[in-house]
Amino acid sequence: MPCGRCHNERWVTMKVKRISGSGTVQSFSAAVPADQFESVMDGRLNEYARDAKIDGFRKGKVPMTIIRRRFGSEVESAIASDFLQSAVEQALADHDLVPLDVVPERMPKRAPGAPLDLQFTVHGVATFKVAPFDRLEIDVPVVDVTEADVDAEVTEFSYMFGATEPAETDFGARSEDTVVAELFDRSDPANPKRIPVGGLATPTSFQRTWGEAADIEGIRAGEHREFQVSPLPGNCYAKPFTLGVLARAVHKREPASMEDLMKRLSAETEPDLRANVRTMLEHAMTSGSERLKVVRLIDKLVKANRLNLPEPYVDKVAAAYDAGQSSPIVPSEHQVSSDQLARSSIVAELLLSKIADDHDIQVNREEIVRFVVQNVDPNQRNAEDVIRQRLADTEVVKMVAVRIRREKALGLAMKEAQLNETQISNDEMRRMMATIPPITLEARMPGGAADPAAAASGAAS
Repeated sequence: MPCGRCHNERWVTMKVKRISGSGTVQSFSAAVPADQFESVMDGRLNEYARDAKIDGFRKGKVPMTIIRRRFGSEVESAIASDFLQSAVEQALADHDLVPLDVVPERMPKRAPGAPLDLQFTVHGVATFKVAPFDRLEIDVPVVDVTEADVDAEVTEFSYMFGATEPAETDFGARSEDTVVAELFDRSDPANPKRIPVGGLATPTSFQRTWGEAADIEGIRAGEHREFQVSPLPGNCYAKPFTLGVLARAVHKREPASMEDLMKRLSAETEPDLRANVRTMLEHAMTSGSERLKVVRLIDKLVKANRLNLPEPYVDKVAAAYDAGQSSPIVPSEHQVSSDQLARSSIVAELLLSKIADDHDIQVNREEIVRFVVQNVDPNQRNAEDVIRQRLADTEVVKMVAVRIRREKALGLAMKEAQLNETQISNDEMRRMMATIPPITLEARMPGGAADPAAAASGAAS
């Protein structure tokens, strides 16, 4: 095939053939004849010679022997990488593969005067079509905020804005105090797994999330407790398990006066205060509903598009999740294994990329700037500098573009899906929000690229 990245491309031919495997894991080889490689090499070195500035020689007058000695290794490596990239692209096109990971069997090198031999393995999936969106049915939880909800929130705010101080080591947390804790799933005592939620909670809010059995009232800094927790509507655990709680610190809290609370929440009267609290609570419930809508849409999309995945790549992603080196773009609503999470996240990334490609979704500079500006606190002292730095960072810009593109793809699917509103309580929504990690649409697959289809472009890097 012609190599579009190489000089003298009309003279270059490269045959790519599959040497082993089928389906999701396939290995390929390719070879570039020595004379054709040398022709490309000479063309590149001639370009270097025209522009090279070397002490003792005028520009463009450096002898080729010196150019080759100075730049030959660098140029040869770049050409070999270009050929590898072209070979990968041809293999993908010839065998209808969508790549997830491309693994060179060895770095492309050759002996002087010898052909360039390449070998690489592609982990990918067969080309596919996305199932129609209008077949997706999604239950969307909604909350009607009650007066009792407002009462509880006002009480919570009064302690939030009241006096707080670190408690003594032997002080046991009261229902209104804040406990800083780490949580663990200790179903297997020999292999406890850290739960990536928790952080700050009062004993009251902790029971709201994990159930009456999870009583941390009276817990002291450094104390460890275990509870047999049963599933509650809203939290992500589908079966009973042992919850471990390690208290790192306890903070005493005393309630603020009504006058202080009204001042904090910009209210002139108590009815105004309650109205403001209701508005904030309704906003939080709406945000929770939108978040769950995305989680459930992704889940339905994945289940409607069952793709056969390369097992080595699934293992790689699951290991990265276990090690905390990567995270799924959308968390599961239920507690699942790293393997299951990896499978659903890989398929989700492939689907969002495919939807964006099928609908020619583009992201422009204005959208990227708007996103960056909206995600920088305008009140911080150096906000403008932070914005400029982020927009100048190529990796940040790529990550933002990926997120926006995926959001647009999700929006298309959401517009056609069947959405069914289901009424739930404020407590149930809080449990859902407390036990589901954040959505990170810009997350990247380990070893690959932000967009699965771009995995091929990183093969030679």
